[in-house]
Amino acid sequence: MTSSELAHALAELPALPPRASTAEQAAQMLRTQITQGHLLPGTKLREEHVSAALAISRNTVREAFQLLAHERLVDHTPNRGVHVRTVTADEIRAMYATRRLVQPLA
Repeated sequence: MTSSELAHALAELPALPPRASTAEQAAQMLRTQITQGHLLPGTKLREEHVSAALAISRNTVREAFQLLAHERLVDHTPNRGVHVRTVTADEIRAMYATRRLVQPLA
């Protein structure tokens, strides 16, 4: 096989999917547990328990918590830890108000 044939054959290969980091994978697992109701609002998420359950470092767990906090799925309070976020009645009203505005446009 010539180098041009090889280059052509390689160019036809599909691109590899982007690989998620371990923190992103851990965040996805926790996100699924939260959205499916297995982790209830107000549940304290302890680094050492999550680290042991997922067999990852506590540093990686902290990264996952940061990702979830950015998505507002968990609340991080200094010296108190990380808790699954509790949604207030006002926030639910705001979500439905937004939905009423956006849904007719779909």
